[in-house]
Amino acid sequence: MSQKCKVQQAQARKTKKAREMSPEVPEPEPITELMFSIPHGGANTKIPVAVGISWPELQGVFANIFSIPPKDVHVAYRFSTSAQTSGYDHLTNENTLRSLFIEAISAVRILEKSRRQDNDPKRFMVEIKDNREPQKVKKGKKKKPTRTQKRAATKVRIVLVRRNPSHD
Repeated sequence: MSQKCKVQQAQARKTKKAREMSPEVPEPEPITELMFSIPHGGANTKIPVAVGISWPELQGVFANIFSIPPKDVHVAYRFSTSAQTSGYDHLTNENTLRSLFIEAISAVRILEKSRRQDNDPKRFMVEIKDNREPQKVKKGKKKKPTRTQKRAATKVRIVLVRRNPSHD
């Protein structure tokens, strides 16, 4: 028997032994729907959405919740497992909806694996943001201008005054 054949047989025995020793992990159930959390009227509306839904159908769901025509629906999304500081991705057509489903299913699978280890009760959701609403501007303290900024502002004023025509 050749060396290569012996190595292959040894690897096959190791693999068979590993399968026998490891606990059997069942195939994950197919994901048929995702929970969407939609802010509206000062609270969140949570609805299950089928993974196979089309963009026009989902647009109609959002239109009903927001009480607007479907053509006026402008939304973005992120996952509940994302950091609160992470940005949102636009959801505008069938292609972006398909990529949302692909990414979401992957994220759910990762969350399921971590749940087995940590027993973390966090539930996966797709968080929706209505992009029609104006963004809130953070009001903060105005910083005092630095000395250089004050001088630059004075120079600009002086230059502007000198260039203004005088009354003769």
